[in-house]
Amino acid sequence: MSFIRGVCDLGLRTSIIQAGHYQRTVQAATHELGHTLGADHDGDGDAVACKSEDLFIMTKHTGHINKERPYIKNLWIFSSCSVESFKKTLKTKECVKHPSLRLNTDEWTMKRQPGEVFTPQEQCVIIYGPGSKFYGVCTLCFLTCICENVPTNTSYVSLYNELFRDLFESKVH
Repeated sequence: MSFIRGVCDLGLRTSIIQAGHYQRTVQAATHELGHTLGADHDGDGDAVACKSEDLFIMTKHTGHINKERPYIKNLWIFSSCSVESFKKTLKTKECVKHPSLRLNTDEWTMKRQPGEVFTPQEQCVIIYGPGSKFYGVCTLCFLTCICENVPTNTSYVSLYNELFRDLFESKVH
């Protein structure tokens, strides 16, 4: 879910994406970014000249990736209508022209980074309840945080992307 031309509006420049697997997630995220940058669905609004049936990124048809048709070239490119919408939006939105209008300076001046607010032990307790204990990390392909709730004798394993590995290793060791 996205808002069309919401790129510069504080409450509208966020998209919500939910998809079943990586390929659809990439496609859905790209499609929603297209809306944020000004593109309607092909065949609608400013994109009425482009047919949704051509299955470009901004098609309104869903479920078109399947085993019988695993690769359709248009699914990975924007239609000419979408490109024109992007140009129009980018020419008229002030936040794109003036960097100071798009920066949230609070984000750049924070004293603590995400993940520094609560220790891994505190996160275990917040997520899994009193009596939970952080048992450390395993740094194979993914960072694995292991928490155990002692009173309920339940173990929890949370997987984090490699991008977070250095942050957690520096906090735990």
